[in-house]
Amino acid sequence: MQAECQISAPYTPSGGRQDFGLTARERQVIALVSAGYSNKDLAQKLGISENTARYHLTNVFDKLEVYGRLELILFALDQGLTAQE
Repeated sequence: MQAECQISAPYTPSGGRQDFGLTARERQVIALVSAGYSNKDLAQKLGISENTARYHLTNVFDKLEVYGRLELILFALDQGLTAQE
């Protein structure tokens, strides 16, 4: 007998995906980091400074309780947070 493990995104009581308190900009940052963008590339793509890109990324790490880019990407993939809106 083989056990199957299926991972699905958590849902809020209203039936929508859990948003983890992320802003639209933070979701953009997650999508770009997942696509392999560096902080410098993020800044250029979003029209912000590199420091602001780093600030957004730090906020994302704190909100999702992850400690680095790889952990963020794995979490985002698991929770369906990688698609750009």
